[in-house]
Amino acid sequence: MNVKLQISTITPLLDKNIPEDMVCKILRPIAKQANLLFPEVKTGVGYLQWDLPGSDWVSFANCDENLKESIAEAYQQRKEIIVSTLKGSPLETVVFSVPDEKFIYFRPNGINWDIAVTAWGYKYPDKPAINELSTWITKSKLQDINIGFKWNGILIPNFEFKLNGLQRQTLENGLFIMDGKLPVNNCYSIEIHSGETYPLKVEEGRLEYIYDITQYIQIEIFAKQDDTPLRGCVCEINFNGLHKVTTDEQGSASLKLPMEFNLIGIPQLSQPVCSVSCLTEKQEKKPTGNKDEQLRFEFTFKTEQKPEPPAPEPPIKEDKNNEEPDIPEEAKFVYIFLQDYGGFPLPEIEFVLTTKKKGKITLTTDKEGVCSVPQEWFTHKEKMKISFSISPEYQEKHDLHNKRTKNK
Repeated sequence: MNVKLQISTITPLLDKNIPEDMVCKILRPIAKQANLLFPEVKTGVGYLQWDLPGSDWVSFANCDENLKESIAEAYQQRKEIIVSTLKGSPLETVVFSVPDEKFIYFRPNGINWDIAVTAWGYKYPDKPAINELSTWITKSKLQDINIGFKWNGILIPNFEFKLNGLQRQTLENGLFIMDGKLPVNNCYSIEIHSGETYPLKVEEGRLEYIYDITQYIQIEIFAKQDDTPLRGCVCEINFNGLHKVTTDEQGSASLKLPMEFNLIGIPQLSQPVCSVSCLTEKQEKKPTGNKDEQLRFEFTFKTEQKPEPPAPEPPIKEDKNNEEPDIPEEAKFVYIFLQDYGGFPLPEIEFVLTTKKKGKITLTTDKEGVCSVPQEWFTHKEKMKISFSISPEYQEKHDLHNKRTKNK
């Protein structure tokens, strides 16, 4: 970016006997120490030019009115460093003389301002030179302020935002330290990446202004048993850690949890899966990352009905008048039912049956908890001997209604 002025429209203030390059040589290290930029003048055909690095500079004349006092305050502090060094020199006043305050430029740089003085050492022929911005520094109380943004209680480092339209950024510690004090009771507007805006009013004695920008997901759980709300049921939620909730009289429970965010304070597009476990069931859902998203989990449980034992086979009547060959007697079976302490069947479980004729035999119940064995395996009035055990794996797959012991 460059600033141009027609030679015919301005008057130099430097002594003609003092070379301008010598002035720049004297001024350059002092200005660097004070963090003020004094670009050297370049001469063109009928004009003078001062070059500024980059293209994002704003003239003080076009500055937001709410920021002028803060910029003028920073300018005056830096100017005093140079003036104190040039005390008594003819350059003391000249280098800060410009035709108009519009020739003083600024731009945000991290937590500070870059300030540049162009057209220095010149004035308009018919107007006095401008060498102060102090008219913008009022006698109102000024306040130092720090601005920060937090997600789930943690300050976000290197977070970009806009203060009255100017791009700013927090430091590694999550705070933006204002370069220059702001007038008490002045109001400003803060805008973040999502387009949301926050008001900032400078309060006397208040140093920090921290804004919570956390976004949450709302988890809703509903549980019922046989169409009746299941109250007092403990459910486990796994999302950014484990959390437990208990259903109320209506069989419902809810919890609000913060989303995961990236390094610049924006919710991650790919959020982790949210899983909810209720009694023997587990459901999973993946959040989309939308603001104020709600995830709904519904659980319905049915009480298992105790199966009826199978009806015995009707006896076969002999027909003495029938002259046909004898039909072999139909095989007879003994039905073994295995149940838990609550009287409910134990399906698909292995057990050992010991008889006098067969010895030890390993058998398995069917899906109804029943196993049939030939009656011929037993002697007359023999008592059954059955043994089995409940393994942890079996407990995980089946709902036992009494867990007092693993052995049965």
